[in-house]
Amino acid sequence: MKKRNSEVMSQKAGLIDDKKRHGHFSATQALVRSFGVRRSKQDFFDSVVRLIQQESGCQFVGIRVLNDSGYIPYQSFVGFSREFWETENMIQVSKEDCVCTRIVGGQLLPCDMHVVNSSGSLCCNDTLAFAETLSTDEQKLYRGACNNAGYRSVAVVPIKSRDAVLGVVHVADLVPQQLSLSTMEFVEDCARLVGEILSRDKMERSLKITEDNRSILESIVTGISSLAYVVDMDRYELIYTSKMFDELYHENMVGRKCFEIFGFLFPCAECINSADADDADGPAAWERHDSVYDRYYFAERKAINWPDGRLINAAFVTDVTRQRKAEAAEEKLRETLRRFQVFFVHSRDIMLFVDRVDGRIIEANPAAEVAYGYTRQEILNLGILDLRACRNTRQASEQMNAAATVGITFETSHRRKDGSCFPVEVTSRGEQLGEQQLLFSVIRDITERKAAEEALLRSRDELVENEKQLQLSAAELVATNNELAAANAELKSFANIVAHDFRTPMVNLQGFTGELSRSLDELKQIIHAAELTIPPYVQEAVDELLDKDVPDAQKYINSSVDRLSRMIDALLKLARLGRRDMVYQPIAMNDLVSTVQQSFYHAIEQGKVKVEVGPLPPITSDQLAIEQIISNFLDNAIKYLEPGRPGVIVISGADNGGETVFCVADNGRGIAERDLEKIFEIFGRAGRQDVVGEGMGLAYVRTLIRQLGGRVWCQSEPGVGTKMFFSLPNQPVH
Repeated sequence: MKKRNSEVMSQKAGLIDDKKRHGHFSATQALVRSFGVRRSKQDFFDSVVRLIQQESGCQFVGIRVLNDSGYIPYQSFVGFSREFWETENMIQVSKEDCVCTRIVGGQLLPCDMHVVNSSGSLCCNDTLAFAETLSTDEQKLYRGACNNAGYRSVAVVPIKSRDAVLGVVHVADLVPQQLSLSTMEFVEDCARLVGEILSRDKMERSLKITEDNRSILESIVTGISSLAYVVDMDRYELIYTSKMFDELYHENMVGRKCFEIFGFLFPCAECINSADADDADGPAAWERHDSVYDRYYFAERKAINWPDGRLINAAFVTDVTRQRKAEAAEEKLRETLRRFQVFFVHSRDIMLFVDRVDGRIIEANPAAEVAYGYTRQEILNLGILDLRACRNTRQASEQMNAAATVGITFETSHRRKDGSCFPVEVTSRGEQLGEQQLLFSVIRDITERKAAEEALLRSRDELVENEKQLQLSAAELVATNNELAAANAELKSFANIVAHDFRTPMVNLQGFTGELSRSLDELKQIIHAAELTIPPYVQEAVDELLDKDVPDAQKYINSSVDRLSRMIDALLKLARLGRRDMVYQPIAMNDLVSTVQQSFYHAIEQGKVKVEVGPLPPITSDQLAIEQIISNFLDNAIKYLEPGRPGVIVISGADNGGETVFCVADNGRGIAERDLEKIFEIFGRAGRQDVVGEGMGLAYVRTLIRQLGGRVWCQSEPGVGTKMFFSLPNQPVH
């Protein structure tokens, strides 16, 4: 059963192959008939490759023709990637580099590649499997360009004329097993037809050259205007010259020595070789560069036996300057393209070639694939409008016109394959590639730049808003300063009133209290001197009055008067602060502290307090102000010492960069944290009513320190002690 099924399948395959052959034959006949109406050889080649692609089912077809330089570039192709054929043509593949050209050279690879028939065609339906079977030596001969390009089914059919190979037909596909026997036969038929056309074309060109040479010779004899001359090889004299030749040298050149005309002292090698040659029919050609005029000339000469028996040279000269300069420019262009290719491939910016007419994308670099999320082939199926976030046809047309004429740079938004958009900067200009007008665009993702610009705008807006707030704050500060100035004026006025209106009655009260004390002392002396007999209870009441009640009242009155006096002095100090100018001078702080300590001599001598002073750095400041600051700190420290415990006050100081910091520390009662800020306010006593004081000393100190450009603060712990800090700038504040 299996054998029968196999036979049936073989019969069906044969029928399919027969049908294919019949179809291929019809297609070939149609191609032959159509050749007569083709406008050019190129049109015919293009028709052949399209027909082979259609009939074979293979995606890639090309015709490569051997040129005079021994290279085999593509003359016509369909389906091949631009990179593949451009690379093959750019590097000028030689006979030693490729399987295709080894056929042309008559050498086949020493590998197990299937030979379909005796015509020399090569066919491989699985290039991967074939490459794996190669030995090390064979791999050196196997270039594998088709394999590297992803082509799995590959056939190479020689284009022949008699025994000469003129080129090859190249068929390839990405899918294995695409090449059948009938397909190969059809391709070979097409190759033979192409060979006949190439042979006929070559023959026609040869005939045309012969006819042209004959016409030139005839033109020399008849004096036609062309750059040509005839030389007598015995004497190296010109016996005929064309009109153009004479015009070139501005005189009739007949009779002149040919080598002298060209600036030589002796006959040139070409003439000597021609005169010595046994074969008078041997043609020769050479090229010279005129360095004076920077011109290139190509000369062809033919040795001829003249009717009188002389040997002559008929030379024909062509100005090939334009061609040579064009070749140099073309080579420079090729080199530029090679360099540009590297730049184009490795650039981080998106690069696109766009058709100027309809906006189709012709080419895209790898950066475009990364940026847009499309494959290269998908991009090449798009137009430039397909990448725009907003499809504004009119705007795009205007921008393309501007790019083509003067070049343009603009910003827009492009869309990725996933629908997301991103801002871009586009720089575009017109380029001419042959007959095709293109636009070359460099596109840069400016997402980060836009984010930075937006952040800058936000910062600018915030700065403007802050400036407005600052202006408002400044206005409020001016208003507050006016209010403070008014309050300060009122305070000064109040202090002056207190000093004036309270001091006089206070002094009188002190005086009268003293007088009353003295009067009571005298009364007591009189009573004792009179030795009056007074009842015991009366004597007791009088003694209690004179010895206890009156002195106590006097003590309370004196204490209150002293307290009121100190309050008035403090108010006067506060009132004078705004009027006094500071006098800055160098101050030895240890000497200043010793002077201030003398004011507290009584407390120190009685052992109530011990003052320890470390080495203090010198400063430049107002001496009177510093004395008042230290004095107030010592006075506060002594007042707040714990009863029954020896008091210790430590004064220290150190340079702290741009300022000098001093500390007056004690082991007194301490201050609660909630009261630390209150102690520097007027009448602020931190809730301590059991200590003598008006609560204005530290407020006075803070005002002094601020006027000196410094700052004051406090650290304290109830039951442990208090540290008063103040700092002064090392550079005086004026």
